[in-house]
Amino acid sequence: MLRHNEERRAALRVDVSCKLDYAEQNSAYKNNGTLNNLSTTGLAFHANEQFELGTLLDVRLNPGNTLIPPLDATIEIIRVDTSKDLRSYNIAGRITQINQ
Repeated sequence: MLRHNEERRAALRVDVSCKLDYAEQNSAYKNNGTLNNLSTTGLAFHANEQFELGTLLDVRLNPGNTLIPPLDATIEIIRVDTSKDLRSYNIAGRITQINQ
């Protein structure tokens, strides 16, 4: 039985705050947000626009430190929550592909 404070996720999350660039696949429109956390299977970020579940985004981040390398990947949106300010969104995505 899991205790209340035990982690249930398959991959450990690392809190990271850095700029994240994103674009819907096959779209010329690009925007940016702020990365909140990252794991080997997904990420969470803060953005000023909402997405439908299942939307595919191309994301690029460069944390600017030696602990976390740059990432260029495709994610599938799996969760969208309205932020406390009611004007922005906390978005979670599952990494579907690492782009080279």
